[in-house]
Parts: sequence; structure tokens; C-alpha cells
Amino acid sequence: FAYPINGALVAGWLYRGNEELTYPKALKMVLDNLTGGYEMDVMDIDMNRETDVESIERNREKYVTSLGKNGYIKRIFEVTEKRFKAIAHLLKDEWDFAFVVFVAPDRIQHVFWNHKEILLDGYKKLDHYIGKLLSLADKGTTVLLVSDHGFGPKRRIFNINEWLLK
Repeated sequence: FAYPINGALVAGWLYRGNEELTYPKALKMVLDNLTGGYEMDVMDIDMNRETDVESIERNREKYVTSLGKNGYIKRIFEVTEKRFKAIAHLLKDEWDFAFVVFVAPDRIQHVFWNHKEILLDGYKKLDHYIGKLLSLADKGTTVLLVSDHGFGPKRRIFNINEWLLK
């Protein structure tokens, strides 16, 4: 959830719908107006509350099937466009530190990790947004581009947050 800081904050992937999405609270309306309705992720977070790999995959598969391959990819980049608009807007203010997570590679790779052409197209689209963001930073800005994990077949999932909660 978003909590008070010296600046602005938009909650991340583990945000729950009954919590504050932004700090300050009024930032949510600004982002909604800017993006046509800001979205946290391509899938409803409640679909991923399961802790066993079978349930998570079943939920994801149902969602992808309901949209079709092309519809799912389109949704991923609709959310990516909204994320870009939000961070570009926030970068207009004076800032010392900015951090953004684009979930597109994760969402594409979970479903299409063995489809090279889909992955490459997804990375090209994301590179476009990263290039636009880099153009907003001055030459003295330090930029770090990181990944939180690699990809391959999943045999099991251990959700440490759920384990700690229990």
C-alpha cells in the first residue's frame, strides 16, 4: 500500500484494492485522468493470492484464454503505456530518487517464455518506453536497469510473503 513519504508514491504489485494506491491520496485521481484509469497490473491481484503453482497457473491460463494470445499481449502494453505516462508525469516534479517497475517482461515470459518472437517483440516495445524515460533524465542522472529474476519452466513456487503471514 502507499504510505506517507517525502514525495509521491504509487503502490506496487502486492497492492490490495482496499488499501491506498497512492500517496498523496489525490494523486490517484491525477493518474486516472492522465491514463484513462490507472491500473496496477494486467491481471487482478486477487487472481494471484494462491500459493501453489497449480492454482496460480490455472488462474493465469484462464485469464489468458479469455483474452486470447494477442488480447493478452495487448493488455500488457496498455498497462505499460499507463505506467509510462504515470512515471513521466511524476518526473516533471523535482526529485532526488525515482523508481519504476515495468511488469511487461514478467507477464509475457510467464506465458510465452519459450516463444522467442513474442519475447523479442515485447522487449522491443519495452525498450521504446525505457528510451523515452531516459530522454527525460539529465546527463548527471544515475540510471540502474535491473531484473528481479530469470525465466524457465516452473516446477514449484514458494511465496515467502504468504508463508510469513501464516
